[in-house]
This record gives sequence, structure tokens and C-alpha cells, in this order.
Amino acid sequence: MSPATCLLSLLAVSTLSSLQAADLVNPKPSTFCNPLNLDYMIQPDHATGWYREAADPVAVFFKGHYYLFASKSDGYWMSPDFRDWKLVSPRNLPLGQWAPAVFEYKNALYFMATRDGKIYRSEHPERADSWTMEGKVRGDQDPALFLDDDGRVYLYYGCQEGGPISGVELDPANHFAELGKPVDFFGKNPEHHGFERTGSRNERDRCFIEGAWMTKHGGRYHLQYAAPGTQEKGYADGSYVSDHPLGPFTYEENSPISHKPTGFLPSAGHSADFHDASGNLWRIVTSIIGVCHKFERRVAAYPQGFDKEGKMFTATTLGDYPLYLPGTRRDSGPGYSPGWMLLSYGKPVNASSSLPDHPPGNAVDEQIGTWWSAAGRNPGEWLQIDLGAPEELRAVQVNFAEEGIKGTNRTPGFAQRYLLESSTDARHWTILADKRQNSLDVPHDYLELSRPIEARYVRITDFGTPGEGNFSLRGLRLFGKGHQPPPAGVDRFTVERKPESRRTAVVNWPPVPEAEGYVVRYGIAPDALRNQFEVRGTNSLEITCLNTAPGYWFAVDSFNPGGVTPCAGKPVAAP
Repeated sequence: MSPATCLLSLLAVSTLSSLQAADLVNPKPSTFCNPLNLDYMIQPDHATGWYREAADPVAVFFKGHYYLFASKSDGYWMSPDFRDWKLVSPRNLPLGQWAPAVFEYKNALYFMATRDGKIYRSEHPERADSWTMEGKVRGDQDPALFLDDDGRVYLYYGCQEGGPISGVELDPANHFAELGKPVDFFGKNPEHHGFERTGSRNERDRCFIEGAWMTKHGGRYHLQYAAPGTQEKGYADGSYVSDHPLGPFTYEENSPISHKPTGFLPSAGHSADFHDASGNLWRIVTSIIGVCHKFERRVAAYPQGFDKEGKMFTATTLGDYPLYLPGTRRDSGPGYSPGWMLLSYGKPVNASSSLPDHPPGNAVDEQIGTWWSAAGRNPGEWLQIDLGAPEELRAVQVNFAEEGIKGTNRTPGFAQRYLLESSTDARHWTILADKRQNSLDVPHDYLELSRPIEARYVRITDFGTPGEGNFSLRGLRLFGKGHQPPPAGVDRFTVERKPESRRTAVVNWPPVPEAEGYVVRYGIAPDALRNQFEVRGTNSLEITCLNTAPGYWFAVDSFNPGGVTPCAGKPVAAP
């Protein structure tokens, strides 16, 4: 009997002795977890091999379904609930181009893409054969279509180093012909806008201005743009505001209005907003991995809103922890999170085998750009996490890597098959999720449990990896409520704004003994600390992405598996 066959026999015995005959996955979950669990297209690169990609997303809720469009995806996705997605692949749309633009107009969806210039229309986008060409406009990069509430339609565009972002009115009654001349609105300003600088420390002036998007709120027009480049973890969206859709526009000093430079899933640029089934506003964003290819990217969604001053913000704090699904809450404000914390960070891990550069600890290091990989390719490989003591488990996110995968995932049968189990003593096991017969591509499978359970050990076993790949995980992330209390609050800290560059501020605070990490929040008003950095393993942070003009306020929260403790002191000003 071969070692692989022997291991499978042992696993079969383990399964038969499990405490549950069926899995515990909630068939109607109320939560999701970023990145979205889409069958991101696997593409070849001659230098690095195969990698997944989707970026520059646009989402819309139309006739009872969500539709999600993204670059280089060989189609678009539709879902009735923002949870279960189906790929629709029309043959007559330019789906191989970048940056799709979509808007709803007179009971139909309209679509265009970078460089193509053609505008397509469908009243039934659930059908691949429903699209017809309705007009042709300039084929510039990163287009965005905007319908004002007076029925007038505008095109915004631009994607090049330094900018600009431009716009022009279109005539939908005349095949979307241009009305008037295009207007250039603004370009880069990295000397004063720190987040527009490239590099991990925003140290370089090179900057792409791209990814336009328009939102109207309270009678004002917020023209958004992405900077400094999609390959950066600090990729973010800024905003300019005007009383007219074609400007002139004034920079909004609370920019970036969509920013997530840290955490398991960094980057929140080149994004678009949409209303869910309950009328709440969300933002669909580009996230970066960027290891196997600089354009190795994913899609995420975060709650979006406007504060009492009419300033736009995106709630990305711990935004790659579970969130309530769009459309399930009447208000997406403070109640967008169920409050489940990460239980698995840095916990001891064992595995059946490992490749030298991909050890088991990579599955719990909260870095989507690292991964554990089994050494072999036969079913039966496994990975097990020890939480140290039983904790209340509520959800699991299984983030697969593509180690050794070959070929496209647009073929039948491309699916990850696995068994997920838990135990309190490493002897008696409960089946959490039985995916041994799975037939779908689920690169970021999120499993909300039907009820909370006590678990100390969680084990995942491979029953079939697609594309001839190794069983490999970017993260086996366990969520719930730790039995330890939340940490003490940070009661004092200092902020020094560098006089030689007002784009930089250094925050220091005393370590909190029971804290796993900290969230440093900041903003241009003490009651509007909307931007943040999530940090672990340090009690100091240098922020290099500030705007030079405004003063800032800062606060430091602490967290561990027991919860988040807001800053115990008052926000500190850095004029």
C-alpha cells in the first residue's frame, strides 16, 4: 500500500469517528469575508507561471441581482445574494480589455471597456446573448459612465503617469455622441498628496492617475481617482468635489477616501460604489497580492458612507474580517460587522509535508502574499492549527494558493476538494465542512457555521487540487470569539509630524501586554478618524501618506481574539 493510500485510509477512519455525520456550514449565511470568493481567471505569464487576476471592479444591483464586472475576467458575475456567484461570458463584449464601465439607464445596463470605445446595451444581462452595440465613443483608458439625476450622461476617463482625469458629456439619444469638448480636470500632486507617491514608504514621485468614478451626494459631485499605481499596497482612491459634473473641482483634504495599506488583504484603489438591495452604499475595490505577477489582484467590498460634513469615506478597518452581506442590514453603519475576531494568527501549525520556501506558518501569518504548500501532489496532504485552548469558532476562510497549478480554470471540473474538521482534544473530530465532492472553483472559500462550536484544533485535508497543483494555502483563517478578555486600552501615545515633510507622521505608544495588534486611526477632524493602519509586532508606526495642508488627529486602538478596545485617551492632534 502506498503512503498516500495509507494516509487516505487513516483519514477515512477519522471521518467515520467524527462527532457529526454532516457538515456545519450555514446554507444561508448572513456574512461574507474579503476577498470575494470568485473564480478569478487563471492566466499565464512566461516568466512566473500561472496566476489569478481580477481588478478595476464595477458592481450594480439590477432587477434583483448583483452584477460584478472586472478586468481580464472572461465574463462578469451575477448573484442574487452577493454570496453565490455565476460567471456569464458573452462572446461579443470586449472582455479581454481593462477597466470595464457599467451603468444603468432606462431599465437596461450599458457596458464599455478601455480602448474599445463601443457602448453595449442589455435589458437581460443574465443572458450571455443579450448584448447589442448602441454607440461608439472615444477609446480612452479607464472609462467611467455617470447618469445624473436630471437624465444627462457623462463619460470620465484617464490612465497615465501624472494624469489627467478628463470628462465629457454624452448624448444617449444620438448613439452617445459627445456634447461639447472634453475637459481636463486634474493631474498628480505628489508633493502635497502623500498617498500619490509610489513605494512601500511613499518615497517616489512617480504616480499614475487613473480609475475615475463619479458619485453625487447632497447636490455635490465627488470625482474619484486612483493613485499611485495598482501594484502598490497603498493603492487608494482620492476625491475632488464640485457643484457641477464638469467642474471646476476642488481637492477633498480627507483623501484618500478608500485606503487599506495593511492587513491580510491590502489595497483599496480603482474602485466604484454601488447600492445594495437595502439601499446601503458599498465600495467594490481592487486588492493586491502582486507576488506571482505585479497584476496578481483580487476584488473586495467595504461599506461606504458620508459623514455629517458631506465627506465620503470607506470603512476598511479590519475589513478583511467577516462582514454582514450587502442587502441584509437596513443600515451599514456601525453594524456592518458581527464582531467576530481572528483566532488563528501566529498559532502553532503542523502539516503533512512542506516545500522549503513555503512552511506551515505561512498559513497563519496574515499575509496573503505568502503561502504554505505541501511537498507532494497526491490527495491526503493536510494542515492543522492548534489554538492553544478551546475557543468559540463561528467561521472559517480557506484561501487557496496556486502552487504548481497549470492551465486555465475555465474548464469543467476545476475545483478544490477538501475536508475541514475541528476538535477539542485532537482525538474526536467534528466535520465542519465536507467539500470532498465540490465541483466549483472556490479560491477564497468562506464558511459561516450554522452555530458556534468550541474548537481547539482545526484540520484541513486535501481530496483533490485542480490544475495538477500542490495543495497550498495562503491562509486558513479562523474567526469567532476568543475566551480571553479584550486587551487594555492605549491610554497615552505621541505623534510627531516631520517638519521636513508634512506628508509624514510618527506615532509611538507603550505596548499593551495582552494585545495581538493595534489599529492606528487618523483623520482631519477628531470625530472623523476614517483612515487607518493595522499593525502587529510593533508599538510604533511611521505614516508617510498624509496631505501637507490639513492638520490631523490620531487615535490608537488595541485588539486580540477577545475583541477591540478603543483608544483609552483622547485623539492627539498633529497640526
